[in-house]
Amino acid sequence: MPQYKLHYFDMNGGAGEPIRNAFRLAKISFEDIRVKREDWPSLKVDAVKCVFGQMPLLEMDGQFFAQSMAILRYVGKVSGLYPADPVEALRVDELLDAVIDIRTKISPTYALPDAERIAARQKLVETFIRPHLERMESRVGKSGFAVGSSLTIADLALANDISGYRSGRLDGISPSVGDGLVAIDKIIESVAHALEKCA
Repeated sequence: MPQYKLHYFDMNGGAGEPIRNAFRLAKISFEDIRVKREDWPSLKVDAVKCVFGQMPLLEMDGQFFAQSMAILRYVGKVSGLYPADPVEALRVDELLDAVIDIRTKISPTYALPDAERIAARQKLVETFIRPHLERMESRVGKSGFAVGSSLTIADLALANDISGYRSGRLDGISPSVGDGLVAIDKIIESVAHALEKCA
């Protein structure tokens, strides 16, 4: 087994958390390197380590790999949290890409002044985020798992991001954005229960 080091900001949540949780659930040893905000600018320009100028980064036996969903899929495959069945894998990938759709829409708002950021996010909630969450709700399983009959990396990504939108941490995105998503609520509960068991 390779020696894994995951580099991500010193926070819970965000793009690194589903990867951390995949390692935890699979009981795969990894070093959780939490990068301080003040250390990020110097890491960001290191072309050897930070290959696309972004985190999370997976360091594996001295090699560095980027892109949160690529890393999550890799950890899913080595942990058994990514389906072997091609159609189920397609369903997982569909949901992961839907998660990225929302992240991509929100990302540019971080650079806006406060009032513009809040207004832009409120508009996104109405025109894109809430409708997209409803579409995701219609695509997931109804028994506590996004795809199939057991936990996958799709569950980890959905639980992480939708819980983040509901947290109130993102100004302009009301916690009510996730109201009434019954199937997704069950997924969030399943992930929380699984993480409690492996703690």
